[in-house]
Amino acid sequence: MAVDGAVARLCRRDQMMGDMIWLYYGAKWPAVRVGRHYCVSEMKARELIKAGVAWVDCVLEDLKGAA
Repeated sequence: MAVDGAVARLCRRDQMMGDMIWLYYGAKWPAVRVGRHYCVSEMKARELIKAGVAWVDCVLEDLKGAA
């Protein structure tokens, strides 16, 4: 639940990055397909996915610290 909430917050903040995370991890699309879907290169898609994962990790770390 916490991860879903964090990804939902990311989608509100940066729609494309949140959607890329969902497509990569949720729908199990390869980065090449995610990049094609958003008309960006595979490397750019991988960078955005990694940045999104780092953002979600920070949100989860804050939740852990608050608990």
